[in-house]
This record gives sequence, C-alpha cells and structure tokens, in this order.
Amino acid sequence: LGFVWRFKAYEPWQVRFQELHEFKKEHGHVLVPQHYAKNRRLGKWVNRQRTEYGLMKRGKASQLNEERIKLLNEIGFSWITQKGPRKPWAGRDS
Repeated sequence: LGFVWRFKAYEPWQVRFQELHEFKKEHGHVLVPQHYAKNRRLGKWVNRQRTEYGLMKRGKASQLNEERIKLLNEIGFSWITQKGPRKPWAGRDS
C-alpha cells in the first residue's frame, strides 16, 4: 500500500517540566510565552498545563494530577496569566 507512518516523538511530561525548570534558572520566572521562539514546544506545553488545570477545576478529564500541580506550584507556576496587551518578548523583564 505504500503508507509511510510518521509519529511525533513522545516526550514525557517530566522532560517539559525540566525544560521549564531550566527556563526559570535562566530568566528568573516561569512565564514562558506561548510562542517562545527558542523552544516552541515548551511554550505550548505551558499553555496546555493551564488548559488542563481549568478542565480539572471544572471536574472534567485532565492529564494533570495533584503531584504535577504540586511540582508546578513549587517552582512558582502561574495558573492564570494577565490578559491585555502583551509586550514583545525582548521588552519583558528577565
């Protein structure tokens, strides 16, 4: 049949969490932009954690659990971000 199957490489939650931890070491915070050019996957992952948290709070199925929430809280994760005009990444405090 000639099908070529391509799968995205699965990267466990812990890999992204470690990248977030490294981001914090470098920038002093964990407010990763959703479209973070240096690591797009990390930016999307951070946004997904907030989405999953919202699902969990509404009693819906979520990939987050209490252990993951605890780990994110321990490094200062912000579950809610500021709405409104956003400064370009270069203009943000790091």
